[in-house]
Amino acid sequence: MKTLRMAIVLILVSATASAEEPSYKFDWDTLLAASIKLQKDFNYRANVDSYLRLFEPDVWDFVRNDEFELDAQRKKTIEKFQAEIERFSLDQPVALNTWLTIGQYNFETKSFPVMNMTEGHHWYKRRYSSGSFPREFRMYLSNHALLAEIPMSPDEARAFLNRRKDRNGEVNRRIEVTLRIRLTELKRRTQSDLLGEIQSARLFHNRQQKHVFKDIVKLAEKKTVAEETQESVVTTSDEKSNIDVSSE
Repeated sequence: MKTLRMAIVLILVSATASAEEPSYKFDWDTLLAASIKLQKDFNYRANVDSYLRLFEPDVWDFVRNDEFELDAQRKKTIEKFQAEIERFSLDQPVALNTWLTIGQYNFETKSFPVMNMTEGHHWYKRRYSSGSFPREFRMYLSNHALLAEIPMSPDEARAFLNRRKDRNGEVNRRIEVTLRIRLTELKRRTQSDLLGEIQSARLFHNRQQKHVFKDIVKLAEKKTVAEETQESVVTTSDEKSNIDVSSE
C-alpha cells in the first residue's frame, strides 16, 4: 500500500565534501503535497476519492461498491491525508537534478550567461492519471538571477570550454547541476503553478555528477537592526552580496 507519505519520503542528497541535509525528491507527489500545503482552504473531502484511487488502490477497490464501507473509509482517509500534509515541511528543500545552458563568454562581466534561468522558465512533473488533482505541476524560480551568470576569469573560462570540447571542436554548453529549492508560494493563485527559491546550486563537470567545479549558495537575508541587537550579531561587508560563489 503506497500512501502519499511514503511517496514523499525524504531522500539524502550526496555531497562531495560532506553530507547535506535531507531533501525531498522533485516529483509529482512532492509538488502535490506542497501545493496542498500552500492552500489555506484545500477541500480534503472533495479530493479523498482521488487520494484513495492514487495512493491506496487496493483499499479503493475493496470499498468503492459499498457506500457504507466507502463512507467509513473516507472519514479515516481524510484524517490520514490531513496528517500527511501536516507533516510535510515547506522548510525542507527540494532537490532538482537538471542542467544549465550557457551562452558565449562575456568578457566585460567575466562570466558565462545562463540561458535557461529566466522569469518565465519552469520545470514540470506530470501524471497522466491524477483524478481531481492537477495533471501537471510547474515550478518557477523567484530568485533565478542567482544563476543568471557563472563568474569565471578569462583563463578559467578558456580552460573550462576546452575541457568540454569534443574532437570536432563542438563545445558542450550544458552544465549538470543539482538545485536545492524551497517551495514558497503558489504562483498566480493556481494549484498547479508553484514558486520556488533557490537555496544552493552545485555544478558538475560531467553527467555522472562526480566532479564538482562550483558551488553557488544563496546568502541569508540581512538582519534588521533590532534583530542584530537582540542576537548580538556583527554584520560584515560580505553580507551585502546576494551570491556566495566558491570553486572546488
